[in-house]
Amino acid sequence: MGILKKLKNARGTNKGFTLIELLMVIAILGILAGIALTHFTAARLQGYNASAKSDLKNAYNAAQAFFSDSPGGAVNPTNLQSYGYRPTAYVNLIINDGLL
Repeated sequence: MGILKKLKNARGTNKGFTLIELLMVIAILGILAGIALTHFTAARLQGYNASAKSDLKNAYNAAQAFFSDSPGGAVNPTNLQSYGYRPTAYVNLIINDGLL
């Protein structure tokens, strides 16, 4: 019997994956997970920025409504909320000296 025939017969009886094949699959999955994680964090940051911009625009509109009713008044979060401003979770609005 030739050497190639012996190798084919020996290889044909073993079913399953080798350790190197399994390690390669795990490495590829790790690389894909790393790529997905960076895209996820970038998308989450983009979402936070969009929420902050939206909150700022809503606070500006509420302040304009407040100033139309009381031109000499000072803005505070309670005044803004009474004029329709609703803050988003994880976004903090800080007002210094009546300025947004």
